[in-house]
Amino acid sequence: MSHEACPIGPRGGELTDIDMFARRLLLPLVPELITDPDLVLEPRYASRYADLVEAAASQHLGMMAELDQRTSFAERVASGKAAYVYLREYVPALSPDYWDWTDVLVDQLGDIPPGIEMTVIACVGLEFEQDTIYHNLKQYGHQTKDHTAFEVVLYLNAQGSDSASVQQTMAEIARFQNDYPSVNLRAIGPVLLPPDPKLSTIKKTAMDAVVTRWAQSQQADNPNYTIVSNDADAAYLHPEYLARYATEMAQHPETDIAVQTMDLDHKAFRQLGAEFLLGSRVRQSVERQMDTNSGLFYPEGGDTALRPAVYCALGGLMPELPYGEDYGLGKLLIHYRGGTHSLVKLAPCEVGIQTSARRPAYQYAQSIEASYNSRDNVEDNDAVHRVRYSELETILPLEARIALDISRILELFGGFGLPADHPIVPALFTYYGVELESTADGYVIHDASAYAQAYQRQFGGVV
Repeated sequence: MSHEACPIGPRGGELTDIDMFARRLLLPLVPELITDPDLVLEPRYASRYADLVEAAASQHLGMMAELDQRTSFAERVASGKAAYVYLREYVPALSPDYWDWTDVLVDQLGDIPPGIEMTVIACVGLEFEQDTIYHNLKQYGHQTKDHTAFEVVLYLNAQGSDSASVQQTMAEIARFQNDYPSVNLRAIGPVLLPPDPKLSTIKKTAMDAVVTRWAQSQQADNPNYTIVSNDADAAYLHPEYLARYATEMAQHPETDIAVQTMDLDHKAFRQLGAEFLLGSRVRQSVERQMDTNSGLFYPEGGDTALRPAVYCALGGLMPELPYGEDYGLGKLLIHYRGGTHSLVKLAPCEVGIQTSARRPAYQYAQSIEASYNSRDNVEDNDAVHRVRYSELETILPLEARIALDISRILELFGGFGLPADHPIVPALFTYYGVELESTADGYVIHDASAYAQAYQRQFGGVV
């Protein structure tokens, strides 16, 4: 997948510099500035994911060896529902009774309603979602795509730690169904899974259930039927989000997987302040480019649209992964297709989906850089679920706050293996309207006024 440049500059005098910077703040990546192919993750950091991805992909492809000898990936994709038969017969199941439990979910789903050509899957952790689930589901009520042509399947996952929260979340789901009857919403699960299952296993179970139902339906003969997998934390969906996927799959049969630009919830940028946005933008650009250069190919976060035959031909999602399932899909697609040409990024210059920023918001409030992973810390994880982007009160001027964030960013980049004097650092800050000066003691801010004005114009936050 090629990252298309989204140059935003003055056009015929119509845009002021502040307009230009303000528009740039809306996108999470600046790939046209990243030109150093040697910008790779330091081995210790890269091994957190790269080695794990490689090992999981190798194990998965080992399980696919017999099937690959019998039929090629392209033949499986072209075979339609026969690809599902191959998946079920040749790819080892999670457990002896795995497909029995999957069939239970299929029974819960019922038949695909007439006219449905797209199924959206979102996994919901029922605890602590009562304050957000209604707003998240409401995004589907405002899609321009014909509501009779898509359905939303919620896979309900509860650990049983807070029954009152679960009941409140279920009540909010019911409220959405009452308020938006035009959206075909189905809730399924949970079923027996390994103790404390990872998200990849939960998503795999939901995907396998939806694919099984597809293979048993008349839609198995529809080459344009599409499965969209995203996060129930979707704080915003572009009104054309589903319509874009439907159009791509209908007009381009060569597309295996389609993705859209994913970003953090923009409300967090407004409520947590200008320095949180600036730090996020610089980190996103550098970290994701270093990921890509290090061989960590992925679509675009947990947002993927694909044909069910492609899913089956890949052997399905790999379970129990300590990272997002998107990395695995990318690796498998490259293995079978030999490149990224069958993965398409739609509307790259516009955010298609915003996902909850609760975790980076909590970590930022704790003065921890946003990409730090605390998922194994139960106490932190509980706090993350509860945080609601509380506005941070500060008496520090913006330039002082940005200076503190630069220190955090450079410390993080140092751990990645990026030298503090790499030219990409000042280039990215300049791109967003902050001029830095390099001194013997590090970077100092020469002028941040353009960024401050652009931030205030775009997000209306106090700087």
